Amino acid sequence: MARQAFQGSVEAVVDENDAEVFFYAGPLDEDSWRQFVAVCPDEIGRPNAVLYLTTYGGDPASAYRITRCLQRKFASGKITVVVDSMCKSAGTLIAVGAGTIAMSDCGELGPLDVQIGQQDEVFGFQSGLVAVQALETLQEQSFSYFEEGFLTLTSKSRGRITTRTAAELASNLAGTLFGQLYAQLDPMRLGENYRQMLVSREYARRLAGTVEVPQWIRTLIAAYPSHGFVIDREEAAALFPDVRAISERELALAGYLEKVAHSALTNYAPIVEHLNGDPTGIAAKFGLSNMEETTDVETTVSKNEATFPTDSGIGEDAAREFSIDGIGDRESTVAQ
Repeated sequence: MARQAFQGSVEAVVDENDAEVFFYAGPLDEDSWRQFVAVCPDEIGRPNAVLYLTTYGGDPASAYRITRCLQRKFASGKITVVVDSMCKSAGTLIAVGAGTIAMSDCGELGPLDVQIGQQDEVFGFQSGLVAVQALETLQEQSFSYFEEGFLTLTSKSRGRITTRTAAELASNLAGTLFGQLYAQLDPMRLGENYRQMLVSREYARRLAGTVEVPQWIRTLIAAYPSHGFVIDREEAAALFPDVRAISERELALAGYLEKVAHSALTNYAPIVEHLNGDPTGIAAKFGLSNMEETTDVETTVSKNEATFPTDSGIGEDAAREFSIDGIGDRESTVAQ
């Protein structure tokens, strides 16, 4: 029966990792961490923790509290985050605090640039890097325009225009062209964006347990051109300290959890479970009695090929851009 097979799959992962096994799927909202703390047992039977995590992201403060809970409970052991599908934005922040990340071929992390609510837009979000990169682009373009104008005036005048005059003319031309663009930048907004980016950076630094912000965290925050950028296992291995392929037993359990995870994403309602506690009861709660048994890894892989439900109403690209990190002023930033 599927329930017994599910229980056996849970026990296999427990024994393989000598770990307490947790499952989290859905958005990371402001109360998610309370749900997670509630399922963490007061008495730990195993020294390590394995967290199956599927999320588009959400509130970074909640992600921080969840990771701190695991680090506190399993201070003398190892924390492994299993990623078999979407683990974006604030989900990636949880992965930062894990000792090990186990990823399948379908697993996907994402950048940590904060998403900020756009003014006069109910559902519009944009990266906190947009305003900063706009300023950097203007600086580069205005200097390039000034330099080109200065060199053109000095060379083509054949000495009839002095260096000082050429510099003044080039400066006036650049100022006239780019001045109106600079005037559209709100310095208060730039400062707000910068402070919110610091929140993401400082949470990541603390979870990584470092005094200085390591380069790989800076890369996650500022080096990617899109918030939905795919960070697969190979990319993650080049960034995070410890990334490995998901094991056969871990992948088999992921096959059972896949539909439940998709349901949590579709309904925008977190599902949080401690799988060691009552696997049979959890199987009944998940409706696994109606599922086909997963008897081998090949079957599990075939189940995991479809990463998004067709009836979710959220396309893959749209879901990536819809997430994730609402932080800062609650009036201007909607936690997702």
